[in-house]
Amino acid sequence: MACDFSINTGNTPTPKKTKISLNLIGHTIVSRNSQVQAMASRMILFAAIMVVGVAIPAAECQLLGLIRINGTVPCGVNIPTSTAITSVFPNAAVQLQCGGTVVSSTTTDSAGVFTMFLNPLSTLLSSLLSNCNLVVNTPLSTCNSALPLGGILQSPLQLLTGTISGLLGGITDIIPGGFSLVH
Repeated sequence: MACDFSINTGNTPTPKKTKISLNLIGHTIVSRNSQVQAMASRMILFAAIMVVGVAIPAAECQLLGLIRINGTVPCGVNIPTSTAITSVFPNAAVQLQCGGTVVSSTTTDSAGVFTMFLNPLSTLLSSLLSNCNLVVNTPLSTCNSALPLGGILQSPLQLLTGTISGLLGGITDIIPGGFSLVH
């Protein structure tokens, strides 16, 4: 199949038109103009690189799975995770800190719920459970003025039972072990 089209060249009020014919053979573009052919080759190469660049990280995540940390931040202190949370902490900044370094952060929604996703290639599950904590630096008085002004909410992490298979391609769920006030 062949197709002809014109390209405007030049910036004059009456642009010069260059007629170019392209022959489409399978997926190959053959041009009678070497500049157009070189440009088409670069565009195809760029598209291929973009596809590979997006496909490889996505494939790694699907192959290895993801680590999902989610829960609800209470508007209170020392509330166990087994208790239904009646008062929640909306718009609270939640950080995942490992050895004092912030690894991930997010903000709770209007229901006090947060979710974080981690790549298992960069975070070992055993290290995550033993060396990391969830930290809420937003003052408790923000959600309830009767609560203390100082201190932070902090929670250890806990593996949700039965989600270890996530390491082989699904999602490994981790939840807060229980938020307590730390001064």
